[in-house]
Amino acid sequence: NQAYYDDISKAPQPASDDDDDNDSDADDGEEGKKVKGGISEPFPQKLYRMLEEAVRDENDHVVSFFPHGRAFSIHKPRNFIADLMPKYFSTTRMSSFQRQLNLYGFRRITEGRDKGG
Repeated sequence: NQAYYDDISKAPQPASDDDDDNDSDADDGEEGKKVKGGISEPFPQKLYRMLEEAVRDENDHVVSFFPHGRAFSIHKPRNFIADLMPKYFSTTRMSSFQRQLNLYGFRRITEGRDKGG
């Protein structure tokens, strides 16, 4: 069985929110912490940063990319919820994290060698 991926690694980047003249103070808390200049870091960037830092901080036993880098897996959900979610996503609700994944088009892999990703 071959897993199918929409490989968007070479897709054009969306326009930056910095070009928006419409500054909104509304924040649902899901986007989380502010980065330099007070601009909220988008969920996909936070997710990528968390996965990169998981290796550096020796948390890759909790969450990590698959070797090919097109999927990731949460190996220890309890540790992920307790330790990493509050640090990166300002929440401890897995349902909120999953909702963000769904909003950005992430899909669970249910078969093949990457099952569970």
